[in-house]
Amino acid sequence: MPDIDFETRVQRTAENHLNACNEAFFDEESDERPWYGPYDGCDTCVVREVLMSVWDDFRAEARREARVELGLDTPDDWVLPGGAVIDDSRVRLRLHPPPDWTRLILEIPRTPPSMNNNEIRSHWSGFHEHKKSWQSEIALLMMANKLRRGGYRRAVAGAFMRFPDRCVRDSGNFESLLNKALGDALVIAPDMPTEQRYIPDDDGQHYFFGGVEVEDEPGPTRTQIYLYLQPKEN
Repeated sequence: MPDIDFETRVQRTAENHLNACNEAFFDEESDERPWYGPYDGCDTCVVREVLMSVWDDFRAEARREARVELGLDTPDDWVLPGGAVIDDSRVRLRLHPPPDWTRLILEIPRTPPSMNNNEIRSHWSGFHEHKKSWQSEIALLMMANKLRRGGYRRAVAGAFMRFPDRCVRDSGNFESLLNKALGDALVIAPDMPTEQRYIPDDDGQHYFFGGVEVEDEPGPTRTQIYLYLQPKEN
């Protein structure tokens, strides 16, 4: 929907144009002809002049809203990590969440263990213990950032990971644990009332994890979770 500023502006434009048409029409000595077509003050003339005077404004507003809906008018870093590589220069497909969603970047100074880790691969309890640790840390960061419980319809997320070396790593080996830890942190607990969770559920209708992406440049180990949430009022 157009905002109030836009509506006020086009209304003022139409009123000014209509006033100019009426002044020129009733001033027999005026040579000005500001109207777009034959004008005698009838209802048909008034409607035509109003529409024509703001036509370009409405077209521009429609293009702007379409770009917003498509996620085209967003900052360069308003992206979901984990997009597929589509050529040899490592260009990635990128999902751009809607610009009116809430974004939270959660940074943790470590990376999740790989699924190739023997402790995780040998028994389900190893995965569970690491998942609980990450879930707790993510939950604390959400609280520190004052994320509103019950305030969001759904969430989409992904993560960047940085390592101190340039070793090639399979990002999929880090994805499952982080995906599960974040999803569980968003719903807080299985028996938590829906209205007290950050999102109603971590099913496919309310939660999507786009994947994990390893940063090109090495540096101190870290994980950056990009979390986008749709506010309930949207």
